[in-house]
Amino acid sequence: NKKEGFDSYEQMWALAELLQKKEGDKVARWGMSGQGWDLGQYLTTMRSLGKFFWDGEKQKFNFDSEEAVKAMQLYIETPVKKGIETQLDDHHMNSLFAGKVGVAMGNTALAPEGAKLKLTNGSQMKVESVNRPPAIAGQKPLYVGEGGWGFEVPSRAKNKDIAIEFAKWMATKEGQLFYVPIYGGVVPSTPSVLDDPIYKGDDIVKISRRRAIASLPDTVYYGNDWGLNRTGTNVPFEKCRQGALSAQEACKALQDIMTTNFKQWKDSTKS
Repeated sequence: NKKEGFDSYEQMWALAELLQKKEGDKVARWGMSGQGWDLGQYLTTMRSLGKFFWDGEKQKFNFDSEEAVKAMQLYIETPVKKGIETQLDDHHMNSLFAGKVGVAMGNTALAPEGAKLKLTNGSQMKVESVNRPPAIAGQKPLYVGEGGWGFEVPSRAKNKDIAIEFAKWMATKEGQLFYVPIYGGVVPSTPSVLDDPIYKGDDIVKISRRRAIASLPDTVYYGNDWGLNRTGTNVPFEKCRQGALSAQEACKALQDIMTTNFKQWKDSTKS
């Protein structure tokens, strides 16, 4: 299949339904899972529907919008209602690797991390990553990212000069070639690495890496001015996945949690 991704959520759900497996009355393998790193995935779905989660001018969150509810339906409520997803005891990467789900949605390191594992017959596990489905037909998915992992130098570090030189080195091609394999080489911090052999070739890991990198022009950082306080945000997603909250109720809970977190952060900066 030469396609870079699914044509629609409906197509992805149809594949998940085909891959779901039952043994008697019990589900032995769920069709799909997006569980894990929920907030980032949800913010991406919202943006793909045309609404950024944070209004910097009004200093408020947009989880009380129609787009927010629609995003929660696409991300969690609909696959749960279809019976192809449920709240599991692990995130989607581990669930896929353990054979608990047929389709895992979210983490761009699925392919390279899966390639490190062996199947029960001793052969290498093969996982291919494709692009997310479009939330609006005919439009590209738009992503919201947390900016990835990196290095910070404390302002009062004892060996500050050495620490700064290390941080500078990590931004070089040599440093990145040392660092990016930690996450399977999916998204490096500098484009100078992209001509390296780890990104060249036709095996599914390298193809998956290039797909992840190709999404970068459509990705924005989620910003700092809302305080970065995500405490408790996992709860609405978990309850929606359990069927305990509707999409609308989960969005209201998320709006309340994030608003409270933002107020606490603002209060903490007034000293």
